Amino acid sequence: SSGDEPVYGMCIVRVYDESLPEYSYAENGDGTITLTKYNGIDTEVTVPSMFDGKTVTSLKGYAKYEHGTGPYYFSLFPAETNSVILPNTLKSIGELAFTNVQLETITIPDSVTKIDNNAFRFCFIKNITIPSNVKTIGNSAFWYSSLNKVTIKGSDTVTESAAF
Repeated sequence: SSGDEPVYGMCIVRVYDESLPEYSYAENGDGTITLTKYNGIDTEVTVPSMFDGKTVTSLKGYAKYEHGTGPYYFSLFPAETNSVILPNTLKSIGELAFTNVQLETITIPDSVTKIDNNAFRFCFIKNITIPSNVKTIGNSAFWYSSLNKVTIKGSDTVTESAAF
């Protein structure tokens, strides 16, 4: 098994492969990394500040093309994830990081400066506080989420189209 999620119609089946490392990642070219896939099975996850000896500065989901079809979009975390603790090394919550995740609670650290497009789209999150260091909230970042309350601490935070 490759650890990827085979797509059958609208159903996503997550295949656990214990031979895979806990995270997949992309190097940013400056000695830091972007985590692109959580390969574990926990529903309550603490994201490390370091992985493979490199500082984690960003989270991002991924798109996959199969047999000329797609793209199929996948969150960094499995849908069943309900709680995530983020490190203070994080600067960006990238596209698709928490899309379609049953995430109920999250605290965004003050180190984050950007929340990208579709980062929390279709998420179950109820309340969110955006730290003052966040300068941009991307298109559809929280679109169709279950938000009841949003607090934006920064007076110069730019919210792009349909951010909420």
